[in-house]
Amino acid sequence: MKELLVQETKQEILVAVIESGRLMEAYIEPKEDMSIVGNVYAGVVQNVLPGMQAAFIDVGLEKNAYLYVEDVVSKEELSQAKGKGRSLRIEHHLKQGQTVLVQVKKAPADEKGARVTLDITLPGRYLVVMPLNNYIGVSKKIRDGEERERLKELAGEMIREGRGIVIRTVAEGRSREELQEDYDRLNLVWGEITQKMQAHQGKPVLVRSDLEFTTRILRDVVRSDIDRIIVNTPENEKLVREYVENFIPELRGRVTLQREGGVWTTYQLQNMLQKALNRRVWLDCGGYLVIDRTEAMTVIDVNTGKYTGRESLEETAFLVNMEAVGEIARQIRLRNCGGIILVDFIDMKVDKHRFQLVQALEEASAGDSNKVQVMGLTRLGLLEMTRKKSKRSLSHLMEVTCPMCLGKGQVLSEENRLKLVEQKVANSIKKLGSDQIILRVHRTMAEYLHTSGHRFLQQLEEKYDRKVYVQADPDARYDEIHVEGGPEAGIWY
Repeated sequence: MKELLVQETKQEILVAVIESGRLMEAYIEPKEDMSIVGNVYAGVVQNVLPGMQAAFIDVGLEKNAYLYVEDVVSKEELSQAKGKGRSLRIEHHLKQGQTVLVQVKKAPADEKGARVTLDITLPGRYLVVMPLNNYIGVSKKIRDGEERERLKELAGEMIREGRGIVIRTVAEGRSREELQEDYDRLNLVWGEITQKMQAHQGKPVLVRSDLEFTTRILRDVVRSDIDRIIVNTPENEKLVREYVENFIPELRGRVTLQREGGVWTTYQLQNMLQKALNRRVWLDCGGYLVIDRTEAMTVIDVNTGKYTGRESLEETAFLVNMEAVGEIARQIRLRNCGGIILVDFIDMKVDKHRFQLVQALEEASAGDSNKVQVMGLTRLGLLEMTRKKSKRSLSHLMEVTCPMCLGKGQVLSEENRLKLVEQKVANSIKKLGSDQIILRVHRTMAEYLHTSGHRFLQQLEEKYDRKVYVQADPDARYDEIHVEGGPEAGIWY
């Protein structure tokens, strides 16, 4: 049983893919922070940086967008340049003050603005049209050779004015008429975009938004293998039914409105999402995964855990690793991990087992709607893979940086915080000019000094011949310590 659940609240829209009762994919769109990936903007070049081969573009957002030289030219030009061993220079293509049409590839994150490209793509249900790229491609997920040739031939017959076509996976088995209708509609969209661009020369402005969130997920995720689609609002029911009627008629009769109870009580999506963010993920065999995210990559560690095996260490490692493969593929889809992913599998010596492991991960990742590349095992036994990064990760949407550890995952021990207090007092004592020492610290530190650290404060008073006061500062970080002097009295020790 494969189900698609669309749950809308006042704060957000959640679309979840459930397979056999397990959460496989989750897409969340906060209503106050709608994603801009796929949006097309008229922008103005602010800076061109030859040393970085990048440029910054004002598109009217809070932070300037940026693009690299490979995002300036079409795939065709980039391929030709690489073939001739010629390097591209961004200053040959962009000048400060120039008006450009750009599309968001990657949403703003942390201190970075949005990443954009000049190579515009317009996704439809069956096709992606590339107005500036004379190219024909077919999804690699369509494996049947004859079908690939049929679709490529149809694309060649439809293409006009150099507006390239990429055939999407869902186009497999579709008729010429269905593909032509998609292509014509996307060409009309391109005409509207160019008209708006000409009307806003020299001004940063949004030219075209991507589809509404629910429709976008239906377009990019839903396949004919969905057994039922359940929504919780009449508005979404109408939206989904209309989309199904126009683009996935084989799903007619599978859309259901269910306001409360039933599937929502059974699955409890918020609990599922919370579990999906756990650092440790248990496998059925007793092994487990540890998943950590850094600025540059996602790192997954596979452990035997409670599983001890029966025959040999090699057999134990192989069985746990093979079970981990399916869960890893599920976790990176569910968490929407993007970019570089490193997996530290349990070490295996047999080459056949290592080959089977890589092959199994490739097969398990084949159903991912994002492009996944399994690069293979390194000499250190680490498996390298990449996954296309576009939408925000589940962690980014649901979590905030811990105010205690500031994202490190660990904080100073009590003993070391006391050492820090003593060092700060020693450094400040001559500057205070007062017979009092006031410590402004985090609430937990104040409580500790009031109880277990009481003797430590007495030693400070004896050592520096000062009275010591402690104030709990509601704005202080966990390990933040301020040393002051003055007549104010907090809690006296």
